[in-house]
Amino acid sequence: MHSQHILFHTCQNDCIQEPLPEDRNLLNTLAECHRACSREQSTLVSQLSHFTSDLRNFSEKAIPDTQLSMRRYADAKHAYLAFCLKVKEMEDEEIEVLGDGGDLSRVANGNMEYRVMLRCRERSRQKFIDERGHVMVKLEMLEEKHGRGLVGMVERLFTTILLSDGTGYAAEEGDGGASDQPPALP
Repeated sequence: MHSQHILFHTCQNDCIQEPLPEDRNLLNTLAECHRACSREQSTLVSQLSHFTSDLRNFSEKAIPDTQLSMRRYADAKHAYLAFCLKVKEMEDEEIEVLGDGGDLSRVANGNMEYRVMLRCRERSRQKFIDERGHVMVKLEMLEEKHGRGLVGMVERLFTTILLSDGTGYAAEEGDGGASDQPPALP
């Protein structure tokens, strides 16, 4: 961007000092092409800064937030499964002891430990379900952002690049449209 601006000023200075009118016109046209390129590059740079800002936001905030939610979900699932296993072990122990005709001391005392484990299992189950819902919402949002947001950003970026690619050549032709060929220099 800065180099195009310098080339514009250099061509303008050479144009002023050039004695032949044809060469002056050519240098003036070349200077205008560099000026147009400089303008388009500044537009492209601003578009790129918006694109990188959105991409940085996506990669530094949205993805880590989803990963954190997934870790919390995994922890809640592990806790729920641990309580399920503990309750199953207690039930198996009770069935085994009662099958042998024995007596469990915790059953004789009101089975409080088993009741506590059941309550803890229910709480961890609810937490597990809540975390699973949060993860599903985050994944849907992330997929929507990826599907719509990133694809749209990349399309806008390519459109901006393609539109800015030919604008410098259009300045020489004077028709305002982009040309497929660069200006012919003698």
